[in-house]
Formats: sequence, structure tokens, C-alpha cells
Amino acid sequence: QGGGSDWRGNGDGYNSGAPRGGDQRSEESHGGEEAAVVDVPNYRVGRIIGKGGSKIKEIQQESRANVSISRDSATDTTTPVRITGSRDAVDKARTLINDLINPSYGGGSDDRRGGGG
Repeated sequence: QGGGSDWRGNGDGYNSGAPRGGDQRSEESHGGEEAAVVDVPNYRVGRIIGKGGSKIKEIQQESRANVSISRDSATDTTTPVRITGSRDAVDKARTLINDLINPSYGGGSDDRRGGGG
């Protein structure tokens, strides 16, 4: 039994992205895959993971990218998130993540709840 401080993709991991101003690094991966690392604000990581990992699974299924969050590499303010897959898959996952973290990022869906009137 493990504490699970390192979550990986394949539907079991955390996926996460950074707001528009987040630190994003692209890397070339072997086998024709792309890889990107995004530093996500710690207070937003839970929004990406979702209850029981449901949101990260949804992002991985929709984007077809593999997303992992390494809590062991987190700083006081950010947690690195690694996205791997085809270029299109990585781009799609990054967009979905950015939309969750900063709903105004893509001008897309705003899933904030409550308030207003």
C-alpha cells in the first residue's frame, strides 16, 4: 500500500496544466511522441484531478494524452505536470487543463459554480 504521491497516466493519474502565465516546457520524446511539462499552481491541482481521479481520467480519454503529476517534485507554489502523446494529444490536453485552471484562458467553458445574480 502506497501513499500515492506520484500519480501517472493510463487513466489512473492526475492531469493538470497551468494558467496562461504558467511555466511550460516542451521536450522531444522518443518514438515520435511529444512531451510537455507544465508547472501548475498547487491550489489548482485538485481541480485537475477531480473526485477520485475522475477529471484527470476524462481529460486523458478526451485528449488521448498521458498526463502525470509528480507531487514529489512540487515546490511551495507549483506542481509539475507532464503531458505525453502525439502533438495533437498534448495540445488538446494542455487546452483542457488550462480551461479548468483558468476558465477565461481559451474563452471556452467556464465551469465555475454558484454566486452571481
